[in-house]
Amino acid sequence: MIHEFRVVQTGFLSGGFRCGTDLYLPDGAAASPLVIMAHGFGGERTFRLPAYAEHFARNGIAVLLFDYRTFGDSEGEPRNLVDPDWHIADWKAAIAHARTIPDIDKERIALWGTSYSGGHCVVCAAQDAALSAIVVQVPFSTRLARSRTLAWRTCSRPRHTAFLMSSNPRSGCHRIT
Repeated sequence: MIHEFRVVQTGFLSGGFRCGTDLYLPDGAAASPLVIMAHGFGGERTFRLPAYAEHFARNGIAVLLFDYRTFGDSEGEPRNLVDPDWHIADWKAAIAHARTIPDIDKERIALWGTSYSGGHCVVCAAQDAALSAIVVQVPFSTRLARSRTLAWRTCSRPRHTAFLMSSNPRSGCHRIT
């Protein structure tokens, strides 16, 4: 079923700064699952992410797109500062914010990241067992190797299968659930 959707500009606080967001809400879908998305290294939420968000929303999945602090219309100085600790804190604040949005299924919240933000998704998911899923494309993070040990945990939803690529090329791909 194709859903109409609306986009609401909202925001949340992270580290005392307001992070700008676009919330895509499918019409007529009660308790929608939600995907949280942010760009990779130096990108803003307006850089092609809306095409993905629109596709999800048309298929009944709500989307929360956000800009890191100091990027886009988010607050913070110096502008466009890439700080992995701030980025991960912003992801965690986005997750906390998502759990307060009405008409969202709090049991079906997923993260979607590409490149640098893919690495942030892996770190956040390893630290938050309540997340339903992550989708990462070419994840990049120096923390990926450190998060490997956190990712070897029992999945709370055993019907799902997930794989984690090791940062060691000899290790290959390992099933984690």
